[in-house]
Amino acid sequence: WSEALGVFAILALPIVLLGMRSLNGLGPVRKWVAIVIRLLVLAVFVLLLANARWERVNKDLEVIVLRDASESTAQVRNFPDKTLQESEDQWIKTLADSHHGKPPMDRLGVISFQDQAVIDSMPSVQPALEARPIRTVGSGTDIASAIQLSLATLSKDAMHRLLLVSDGNATTGDTDAAISAAVAAGVPIDVAPLHYDIQHEVVVERLVAPPMRRENEPFTLDVIL
Repeated sequence: WSEALGVFAILALPIVLLGMRSLNGLGPVRKWVAIVIRLLVLAVFVLLLANARWERVNKDLEVIVLRDASESTAQVRNFPDKTLQESEDQWIKTLADSHHGKPPMDRLGVISFQDQAVIDSMPSVQPALEARPIRTVGSGTDIASAIQLSLATLSKDAMHRLLLVSDGNATTGDTDAAISAAVAAGVPIDVAPLHYDIQHEVVVERLVAPPMRRENEPFTLDVIL
């Protein structure tokens, strides 16, 4: 600030002197108004060159929980309530309760995802999980769409974080690109992993068959397990 003030004083002196000489025909009031306007323009340029800026600091936190609701999460066991969804609902309500350490103005939202992401509850001080939309059963897991939807949902008047609750088994979408977008926006992503152990399971990865054969003509099927 001292250097910017010194530069302003050095540049303002000739502006005042030249203005007093060249603007005498305007009258005393109009002359000084014109000089002050020129000094204000000069001050703006000096502040820009000095890299002055006005910063707004947000103290409230907005967190969006990205909840994996795909079919693979049905393999999760050992949760406290009847279903995994009920257990997660109770956990989220605990997180949103100010009696458990949450600052009163911090907001919490919920987005669930399968092959598509849906907003269960907009970020609020007390999320309404009972009003979630009815959704059809999906056929995949798209973590990227959940991250992208959450970035579009976040407001501009708070700090931001994302909490991903998932088994990490993404089957569609570009998860790395979505994470890079969150990093570029300065939004940290925390992860609460869902663990399960599948045993004696056979997965058919690919079935290769000829597109066309005549009747009674032999052919080969390749099954990759």
